[in-house]
Amino acid sequence: MGIAGDSWNNVLGESNNASYKAETIRPHGELNGTTDLDFATPHLVDWFDKLRLHRLIGMILSSEVEAN
Repeated sequence: MGIAGDSWNNVLGESNNASYKAETIRPHGELNGTTDLDFATPHLVDWFDKLRLHRLIGMILSSEVEAN
């Protein structure tokens, strides 16, 4: 946790917002309000945690790394 006004806080927040928009909002096109967004968010989290290939660990699933 940084101190108030710390530029690293802003960078992390903007990075997370950009990823969220790119992975959740834009692929679905027009979302009909917060209800659609509420349903899309858990799918993003599930994909991010279980199905995403991680570049920094050799383009494999995190579950494969945990199993090894």
